[in-house]
Amino acid sequence: MTLEGIAVVDTPVTDRVRVRSWHHRFGATQFPEGSHAEVEVGWVIVGEARYLIDGSELVVPAGSGIVVPARTAHATHVSDGIVAQSAWIAASLVSNVAASLALRPPSAARLIADATEISRLGSLLETEARTPRPGQSLMVESLAQALVVAVLRAASNTGVAPRDPRIAQAVALLETHFADALGVDDLARAAGISRFHFSRLFREETGESPYQYLRRLRIERARELLALGYTVTDAALSVGFKDLSRFARAFREQTGVAPSAFGRRAV
Repeated sequence: MTLEGIAVVDTPVTDRVRVRSWHHRFGATQFPEGSHAEVEVGWVIVGEARYLIDGSELVVPAGSGIVVPARTAHATHVSDGIVAQSAWIAASLVSNVAASLALRPPSAARLIADATEISRLGSLLETEARTPRPGQSLMVESLAQALVVAVLRAASNTGVAPRDPRIAQAVALLETHFADALGVDDLARAAGISRFHFSRLFREETGESPYQYLRRLRIERARELLALGYTVTDAALSVGFKDLSRFARAFREQTGVAPSAFGRRAV
């Protein structure tokens, strides 16, 4: 189909996976706001896409990607000359893969700064989807699972490199002092901007609020400590949690398992 200058090709392959490709016809274009039942994984090859979600704008330049949870309302603006692809994957498939990795799918839209691996797997998925042949469904499901693994790895990677140097300063503070009692005021001060503008810019650059970023970082570090044999209490205190019940709840929300169960798995 063609939508206001953008050539869009939708390829449903199985009842759990479909692939969308779009490229420039003329001029920049805005897709109307909407949501869908699948998890969307998008990557930009040429040009730039902007996702408008809950009042925030997430910019996806060439070479990067984005993951949008199921049923998340969003509008998309694409630049003149855009070449991009996306895979829409059933939430059940994403949840199953995440559970096998003791990870939790992102609960909010997340930018993926380096989408090299995602783009490679996504292109293989798109190529397989285009031509019906024996074993196509099996290949598509396998490639979709591999794509989800790559997305979860990228989403759990805390090595984000914001393009804005002010936000990079705040991220550096979080990375080195995640166990301290850092607040938005501390981070805004490190960035050298007002609290209001900091919170908005931080989400645009990282895809998360400062609190979400800090909590994810702490839980990732706690997972590493538990895998090394730390007790739940020692792991929680080491990453900055003073309340064990809050730690256990946050850990379960992010990984899908209790910290005590994760520690036993890692042994």
